[in-house]
Amino acid sequence: MALKSSIRDYVPLVVSSLVIIDVISGQKFVTFIMGKVYGDSAPPGLGGEDIEGDKAVNNAKGGQSGVKPLIDVDKLVKTSLNQAEDAKSLRTYVDKRRGVKDDIEETRKKINRQLEDLGS
Repeated sequence: MALKSSIRDYVPLVVSSLVIIDVISGQKFVTFIMGKVYGDSAPPGLGGEDIEGDKAVNNAKGGQSGVKPLIDVDKLVKTSLNQAEDAKSLRTYVDKRRGVKDDIEETRKKINRQLEDLGS
């Protein structure tokens, strides 16, 4: 039985190898190929230039490119911390306002739930 190999048998191997190499190399291969395909009319980011030359990357690293960041991280952090502090203060307020009756009622509900779980 003679083995006949065609180029179609090797296409998945070549494509898979290129994808693995591309992932390992940090996607520089695809950037290079797409830069060659598009030529001079390449969309932003596909012109074959270094990824480090991208305006968004420079802006994230503190570069002055005139591009406004999409997310104001400092504002987001402050807002999140304020919400967490407000939730904590509300919880402590509610706990302080609870009386003995509320503690007894909560304990009774817990016992009833445990009895229902054991009964079923």
